[in-house]
Amino acid sequence: MWFTGTVQDAYGRPTVAGTQVSAQANGAPCQGAGKTEDLYWVPQAPNAQPVGIRGFYFIPVEMAAGCADKLLIFRITVAGSPNVQMMSVSTPPYGNVVQVQVQILPSTQN
Repeated sequence: MWFTGTVQDAYGRPTVAGTQVSAQANGAPCQGAGKTEDLYWVPQAPNAQPVGIRGFYFIPVEMAAGCADKLLIFRITVAGSPNVQMMSVSTPPYGNVVQVQVQILPSTQN
C-alpha cells in the first residue's frame, strides 16, 4: 500500500522539500516513511507548459504479518508538527494508493 499527498501549513503554503512524513498503523506493525519533494514535469502535448506540485510525499507501507485482511487505522504525521491525520484503510485490496492531505500545525514546544 502507498500513501501520497501534499503537506501544507495552516495558510495553505506547501512545506519545504525534505520534510519527513510517516505512516504508522495503530495496533499493527505496518509503517512507512517518506520525505516531501517538489516535482516538475512537461506534458508531451504540443505547446504544453511545465506543471509542478510542491510539498508532495510518497510513503510505501509493506504489508507485514498482522497487517493483512483487516481494517487498519493509520496515523499520518509530519516531523515537527503536533497534528496527526488519521486514515482508515481496509486490506485487501492490496496495491492501493491512498491520498491524504496533511496540514502542519505550529509546534507547541517552547
